[in-house]
Order: sequence, then C-alpha cells, then structure tokens
Amino acid sequence: MQANDEKQPGALEPNALGPVPSDGKALLFWAMGALMGVGAGVTFVVVDDPILAVVIVLLATMALGASRPSRPWRWLLAVGIPIPLVPIVAKVSSLYPAYTQATSLWSVLIALSGVAGAFGGSVMRRAITAVLSEKDH
Repeated sequence: MQANDEKQPGALEPNALGPVPSDGKALLFWAMGALMGVGAGVTFVVVDDPILAVVIVLLATMALGASRPSRPWRWLLAVGIPIPLVPIVAKVSSLYPAYTQATSLWSVLIALSGVAGAFGGSVMRRAITAVLSEKDH
C-alpha cells in the first residue's frame, strides 16, 4: 500500500468477488463437497465405471452450485481435488494394482466434468431467483 492509502486503478477490494458468507455453514458445504468427491473417486476405482463417476460429480457440483451460487468454482475444487487422489491412495495401499497413467487422466477428466455442474447449478439458481422475484412484483 502507498503511504497516502490511495487505491490503485484496477485494484480489487477485499470482497470485490462477491459477498463472503458469514455463517458457519461454509465449512459444512466444503466438507460435503470433499466427501462427494471421495465418493466419486471410490466409485471410479471400485465400480470401474467412469461415466457413473461423472454423473456423481455433475450432480454433486450442481447441488452445491445451486445451494451456494456465488463463486461456483470453489465447488469444483471441493469435489474435484479428491477424485485423482483416491486412485493414488488405492495404488499406494495396494488396493488398486491396475493403476496406470490412463487412470490418472480419467480421474482428472472426471473432475473437470464438475465445471458444467457447478456453473450450471449457479446459473440455474440465479435464473430461478430472478423469475421468482419478478413474479412478486
């Protein structure tokens, strides 16, 4: 910061990306997202069906994006980060001996499917809110 505390042109303010929820439920949503990501990863490893894991990720991120529509990218992180970690942990613990590079690539692609879910859920919630607020007028 400068000595005279003037704002730089184009500088972001601390909450410029939207309001930060002040309730204690934010940690609960992050934990739910991480559990859903672990569940999708376990489904990918145990059932060996990447399409089912993609559906789980889409539904999980869409539900989180609709419930907390501000900054939907965080739900992609919460759900997506555990997915590639599950096959790695299974390989290290000798529960998944068939681990290959293709498994790593599949798990990253499964996690990326959460982009559509998180942003789709957020847009859906904003659209429903806009329609319902117009109905009240």
